Amino acid sequence: MICAGVDVGSITAKAAVYDSESGRVLGTAGQLTGWSPREAGEAALTTAVRTAGLRRGDLVRVVGTGYGRVALPFADETVTFSCAKPVHLLPAGEPASGLLTIIDIGLDFGVEVPALQRLDRVDVASLWPVPGVTDDKYSRGVLGIIAGSENYSGAAVLAVCRGGCRGPCPGGGAGLARRAGHRVG
Repeated sequence: MICAGVDVGSITAKAAVYDSESGRVLGTAGQLTGWSPREAGEAALTTAVRTAGLRRGDLVRVVGTGYGRVALPFADETVTFSCAKPVHLLPAGEPASGLLTIIDIGLDFGVEVPALQRLDRVDVASLWPVPGVTDDKYSRGVLGIIAGSENYSGAAVLAVCRGGCRGPCPGGGAGLARRAGHRVG
């Protein structure tokens, strides 16, 4: 299987093409990162593939690492060490990270609970409060929705009312929903 690794740091971008069956490095390349981690990573990968005498289509997998790893849209996987960083979990960078692999290298940061965690469905289900019979609309939680525009408020109203005002977020648990946006009607 022919794979490539692209490591984009703040100063240099490096790439290596590897044949996992023979255990050989087939081609490498490196260059200064410059102002665009994406372009530097792309150029390093292109040069490493060319040095290996291959075409980009010959690569089965591309792994991105380093400072600029989330700037590599062609990478199949993002690899980071010790723990996920905010860039992997927050909205701007999370979609670009794609498949995230965290490699534990044994560092102890002295922190019991990380400030930011990625939750999956099982995590959310275990943390989601289940309303009891004595809960009211406030103790069950208030959902705020900022949506709609002056001319197009329908979707925002439907988001709050859920089709005929059967109550806010049926099945979602919130006891009260409030919409903020342009005045409706």
